[in-house]
Amino acid sequence: MPKKKKGRTNNKERQAQRPIRRKRIKESDLFYSQVVAPLRKELKRAQLSGNHSVIDQVWGKLKETLKHHRILIARATYIDRP
Repeated sequence: MPKKKKGRTNNKERQAQRPIRRKRIKESDLFYSQVVAPLRKELKRAQLSGNHSVIDQVWGKLKETLKHHRILIARATYIDRP
């Protein structure tokens, strides 16, 4: 019968783990997902239903937000993910 192996005891103190690093995301990506994408969906819905007055309103908002989005892309700043 083979000899039973003794478990190794670790008498050394454990090193403290590094704190969890917060995930970061580009500010332009967050802006797109929270502002631009819902406007695009609303525009698509208005186009499919043929509601021309709503299309004009949403198109104006969408153009302004896309201009702001282009500025954020050029800035390329990172923020903590919400």
